[in-house]
Amino acid sequence: MASGDKIVFQDPYVTLTVAESSAMWRFVRSVVPYPTVEAMRESFLKIMELCLYLPKQQLSLLVDMRQAPARNDPVFELVQRTLRKELLLVFARRATLVNTTAGLLHVQRYSREDGVKVIGFTSEVEAVAYLLTGQIPSTAK
Repeated sequence: MASGDKIVFQDPYVTLTVAESSAMWRFVRSVVPYPTVEAMRESFLKIMELCLYLPKQQLSLLVDMRQAPARNDPVFELVQRTLRKELLLVFARRATLVNTTAGLLHVQRYSREDGVKVIGFTSEVEAVAYLLTGQIPSTAK
């Protein structure tokens, strides 16, 4: 969480903050794995309730997946895909922070599959710069 960010939602799996100085939101995934698909669904639905009346055209979202545990079972992937797309569509600009090149490839695949433009970054500074300015750095994936 950056200084000046206000926590608007937190559970064991996700912290959602908003920067008071801009319209940038942060979805930070914790190291705690979702114990069930239902726990993931409940977490996302609570976040979506907070986003219902947001002015989409003015908002940016930074999804920080650097601490998230890997998970790829088919039922989880299917439910997560639907929820992920619904959340991403609330925001005009979207960036995802990951640790590795493999993570960047996942971001690209999800963006393609969802039909929602999401730019992947390994640099938080570059991700934030993109979200604030709309300028995509040459290193972005």
